[in-house]
Amino acid sequence: MENKKPTYFTMALCLLGSMLVGSLKGNEQIATAIKKDVILWDVNKGTEIRKFSGHTNRVTTIAFSSDGKLMVSGDSGGKIMLWDVETGKIKQKITAKEWVRSVTFDNDASFIVGVSAHAIQLWNTKTGKEITGNKFKKGISNMGMMYAVLSPNNKYIATILWGAAKIQLWDVKTGSKIKEFGAYPAQGSSILFSPDSSEIFTAGQVGDFDFDGIKVWNLKGDEITENRFTKEHTSHITRIAMKGNKLLSGEDNKKEKNKKVILWNADTGQKIREFSGITLPIKKLVFSPNSNLIACGAQRLVRGEFIIWNAETGQTVQHKKFRGALSAIAFRPIGIN
Repeated sequence: MENKKPTYFTMALCLLGSMLVGSLKGNEQIATAIKKDVILWDVNKGTEIRKFSGHTNRVTTIAFSSDGKLMVSGDSGGKIMLWDVETGKIKQKITAKEWVRSVTFDNDASFIVGVSAHAIQLWNTKTGKEITGNKFKKGISNMGMMYAVLSPNNKYIATILWGAAKIQLWDVKTGSKIKEFGAYPAQGSSILFSPDSSEIFTAGQVGDFDFDGIKVWNLKGDEITENRFTKEHTSHITRIAMKGNKLLSGEDNKKEKNKKVILWNADTGQKIREFSGITLPIKKLVFSPNSNLIACGAQRLVRGEFIIWNAETGQTVQHKKFRGALSAIAFRPIGIN
């Protein structure tokens, strides 16, 4: 493998029942969650740097603060832990209402957003006290929320309802539901905001085996996809990710051994590159903080798979197969200005 300029980031990867250790160029570290623990690893040396222990149930989600100093993790028992990444110590223990589907920080890490199937909650990062108040009390569907995302400007939360493919847009400041609109006839599988928070991108499906692609919405609930994205995928898109004007999409094609991951220009919908090598249904896609690497996680039952590509060349940097179900992926920003 040729020498490359070091990239300075840490990546957190939740794996259930298996440790992933690989070899990348630079200052990379990988954190894995083995059942109830999150472990930070030096990838090149394959040595453990730090273990984050405290969860009593399976870890389901991880996020880092923008400066990489804090990490928040949620589990299937409704517990949220706030960690000092450098020391591995717990700074706050938080109890959510139920299974935590997603956690994230606002831009300056002053509060944490936690989303479960039937609740959106906010907590003060310094005190760990809930600051939700009377927010998000009206309009939560009995169907439950499947996916949720905080907008980059911290003003909105967008959710996809479980099994209904309805998008709900929420005002973070007031906690009121701004809009609810339809996305897919069957089920939505992923949702995110554009970097300027003016658009919502979704992926989903029409039926069990039908493809319905990537859609783009304005905050009024109008679909503005036009002809941006061609149907390069041949089956259900399971995950999308975004960085700048680049969009990633991954599929679950049960008829094909190799699953497609496609890099798009999000503004024009032009296909930039296709990545190959994943053989299991794609569950997680992320960009590194400086966008030079792409990480993809896949799983089927108790088998897992993880791959890292060079975003510019499409070259595989690392590919690891393991026994264990992948739960979450998050990059830790280090030295990224």
